[in-house]
Amino acid sequence: MRVARLVYVAHGLRGSLYASLALARRLKDDGHEITFMAFRNIGADVTAAGFDLVPLTDGPDAAAEFRTAVAARGPVRAIPSGIRLRSGLVGSTEVRDRVQDLAPDALIIDAEMHAAILATRDLRLPTVLSVPWFSPFRTSGLPPMHTDLGPPTSRLDHLRIEAAWEWQRLRRFGNRYAGGLSPRGLRQRTMPFQLNTPNIRNIRAVARFHRVDLQAISSWRHWIDPLTYPGLPLMSFTAQEMDFPHATPDTLTSVGAVIDEDRAEPLVSEETHARWRSFRDRTAGDGRPLIYASMGSMHTSNTDFYRRLVSVFARRQQWALVMGLGAQADVSALGQIPDNVLALDYAPQIDVLSQASAAIHHGGIGTVNECVWFEVPSIASSSGFVDQPGTAARVAHHGLGVSIDEADLTAHEIDGVIDRLLQNQSIRENLARMRAILGSYEQRRVAERLIASQLAG
Repeated sequence: MRVARLVYVAHGLRGSLYASLALARRLKDDGHEITFMAFRNIGADVTAAGFDLVPLTDGPDAAAEFRTAVAARGPVRAIPSGIRLRSGLVGSTEVRDRVQDLAPDALIIDAEMHAAILATRDLRLPTVLSVPWFSPFRTSGLPPMHTDLGPPTSRLDHLRIEAAWEWQRLRRFGNRYAGGLSPRGLRQRTMPFQLNTPNIRNIRAVARFHRVDLQAISSWRHWIDPLTYPGLPLMSFTAQEMDFPHATPDTLTSVGAVIDEDRAEPLVSEETHARWRSFRDRTAGDGRPLIYASMGSMHTSNTDFYRRLVSVFARRQQWALVMGLGAQADVSALGQIPDNVLALDYAPQIDVLSQASAAIHHGGIGTVNECVWFEVPSIASSSGFVDQPGTAARVAHHGLGVSIDEADLTAHEIDGVIDRLLQNQSIRENLARMRAILGSYEQRRVAERLIASQLAG
């Protein structure tokens, strides 16, 4: 096996970052050297996992300078500064220069990091793109991930799926040719952007600067917004068996749920760990089933949901609840917390799921993968954000839990669905079967073999 130096250009959101770090640890165990790059502040996570991080600062610095200009002069008078900063980012060679400094043998780049993909094209390094989701490719009978449609069982179902894809295509068409005239489009022409910009005008400008024929290497008919790169190998941190049945493009490799059970989580303090361990031991001693609830950290509007949860568990003293609030709710806003409920700003999710009997979450693929890994039934309650509706639909289709719209999660519904899940043997059998499948991906070293094939040329 060839030992190589690899650079991983990461998006930085934790849903995909934890899978990226887990893969990096496996590659490091094989003798490879991995360095991360990111524009987000993920240094604590990367360092805790044992890797070096090269910060990409052009975008964040430009954004900070623009915010200062807006605060000092107002949004209108700051427009010249925004235009200048955007122009500088279009012509930035930071990613390319940093990659050249490291002289890697291959690149792994998050598929949403469009500017990074384009900036490194002329280096002609073996490159694998990564996504946390199921297949983003438009293939017959496969619904787009932003919908809650299931696999087709009738001609009408096929028509619904095609209509969903066509509606997405029409929206993108409108954005490409008219979106620049909208108030949002005009604003984006006068402000800086980041490497993961989904704005097609920014992406086109970066492609022109780096002399990349964008039309030749990309397609806008697939799911990733606004472009997918069908000619580059794409690694999905999912199991194909957890997706709906469909024909898989040759460039897509599902590598399974890549999970590090021993991962460090710098956001979880020692005090939080101690509170969790005490609660865990007390719950285990009482014989109460433990329920985990976390709606992710992307939104801040779920205080009412957590209050409803607390009210359910105040009545259901025979159950125990751990809530990972993320950035979404202030513990003090939840009212009186009963002693069978533990509310944490950030929960040690791996540890909690290893003890849980059920989990309530937003349908994010990282949490879904971890629930299956620990054979925990899911209550996937999507808010309609990005891939969550499609992931929740797959949870329900494969009998790994239930999918419920966030708006329907009343206290009465929460109570009833937890009760049913705790008694549902069929779901537990499905989870055991799927957990064995995830284990087979790790045993077959699917992810490691994909990287090795790119290094071999």
